[in-house]
Amino acid sequence: MPALMLAGGTALQAGGSIFSGIMGKSAAKKQAEAIRIAQEKATGAVEKYNDKASGELRSFRERGDTAGGTLADLLSGKLDPDTVLKASSLYKFQEQEGTKAINRQLKARGLYGSGAGLESLQKFESQLIGEEGDKQYNRLFQLSEQGRVAGSQIAGLDAQAGGSIANIELQGGMARGGALAQGDNAMAQGIGGATNAVAGGGMQ
Repeated sequence: MPALMLAGGTALQAGGSIFSGIMGKSAAKKQAEAIRIAQEKATGAVEKYNDKASGELRSFRERGDTAGGTLADLLSGKLDPDTVLKASSLYKFQEQEGTKAINRQLKARGLYGSGAGLESLQKFESQLIGEEGDKQYNRLFQLSEQGRVAGSQIAGLDAQAGGSIANIELQGGMARGGALAQGDNAMAQGIGGATNAVAGGGMQ
C-alpha cells in the first residue's frame, strides 16, 4: 500500500510539473501574439500619421514641380515668355483696365487714334509686360522653392517613419523572441521536473 501511495504521489508530482510547463508555454505564446498585434497597431499608426503629414505637403510639392518645370522651359527657350504671360488672366485683366483708362484720357484730350495715342498704348503694354513678367518669374521661383522645401520635408518624414517602424519591428521581435524563449524554458523545466519526480519516486 505505501508503495502504491508513493507511486501515485510521484505520478501526481510529475503530472503537475508537465501541466505547469504546458501552461507556461501557452501563456508565452499568448504574450508573443499580443506583442505582434501591438506591433501591427503601432506600425499602422506611424504609417497613418506619416501619410497624413505627407498628404498635407504633397500639394505644395506638386505645385512646386509644375512651377519649376515652367520656369525651366522659359529659361531654356522651350516656352515663349510673352505668350505665357499674355495667357495669364491677371495680365489680361490689367491690360484691359489699363487700355480703357488710357483711351479715356486720349479721348478727353482729343488724341484718340493719333500717333501719340498709339505710342502711349505701346509704352503701357511694354511696361506692363516688363513688370508682370518680372513678377511672374518671381512667383514661379517662389512656388518652385516651396515645392523643393516640401519635398525635403516629405523625405524627412518618410525617413523618420521608416526608422520608427524599423525600431518597432526590432523591439517587438526581441520581445516576442524573449516570450517564446520563456515558454520553451517553462516547458523544459516542467519536463525536467517530471523526470526528476519519476526518477526520485523510482529511487525511493
